[in-house]
Amino acid sequence: MDEDRSNQIKRAARASAARRKSGEQVSFRPHPTYPKLNVGAEEGRKKSRSRPVKARVSSPTKSKAGSGSTVSRGFGHGLMADIRNGRLPSFLGLVATLVLGYWLLTAPNFRATNVQVMDGRFLNVKEAIAVTALDQQNIFLLDEEEAANKLRKLPYVLDVSLSKALPNEVIIEVTERHSKLNWRVGSVNYLVDQEGVVLESLIQLSADATKFAVIKSLDDKPLKVGDRVDPVAVRSAPLILKKLEENSIGITSLDYSPTSGLIAIGIKEQGSRKILLGTDAELDKKMGILKSLLQDQNLKWTFADLRFTAKPAIQ
Repeated sequence: MDEDRSNQIKRAARASAARRKSGEQVSFRPHPTYPKLNVGAEEGRKKSRSRPVKARVSSPTKSKAGSGSTVSRGFGHGLMADIRNGRLPSFLGLVATLVLGYWLLTAPNFRATNVQVMDGRFLNVKEAIAVTALDQQNIFLLDEEEAANKLRKLPYVLDVSLSKALPNEVIIEVTERHSKLNWRVGSVNYLVDQEGVVLESLIQLSADATKFAVIKSLDDKPLKVGDRVDPVAVRSAPLILKKLEENSIGITSLDYSPTSGLIAIGIKEQGSRKILLGTDAELDKKMGILKSLLQDQNLKWTFADLRFTAKPAIQ
């Protein structure tokens, strides 16, 4: 029995050797009871074999240094590529823009030297340039609002606006203050606007200025153009003078005291009297009280304080 088994094994070995010599693939079929080893590794190899293999793309070989024809061809090719891609025209356009911008901002042709002042009585071109230095500024860089703010600081300017036009023109439209009243200190006449801003200082009044209402200030402090006086007194004086005229009450002057306000001086036909009015507040009541005082022939008085209508005082 053992001899037959040994012969079978020998014959199988000779048959296997013969097949290997002839190139025939020898298949191996394990016994069903053999243990399975390295199952995971085998599955991994199967997966790796199933993945598609990416082909490697070899980089083009560099041209040899020293080959003049190759370098020239590469530069020309790159230049044409830049032109086709728009990079070179964009660069040249940027350079041209910078050059043009520099010329516009530095050329004397665009310096704001052509200045015009519209509706100006006090403000003229010479003073406008002195205040703003417009003739030294480029028309493109000129800040109109900044220049206007400088002009608004002038005492006789109420408001102002600027506009510019190429190549070098600046137009200034100004709204100036107008004289409304003569504020007299001693022998000097100060013409002021409705807000009490001093606009002019005159010894001899012009023909137009003689029609203004006059306040004689008891404060002898001299003033200058741009100073401000009491705006309430400036507002009240024309109203008081008009109301006195409507009631046929003539006075020699309307004085101003910093502590008492407006004072009517020297009632005509009634001797030298002083009426303290203060402001135009409750003006009709004040006029009514004053008329009653003037009509009472038995009442002797030289001073009346009518600032507080509920409790007037006389002396």
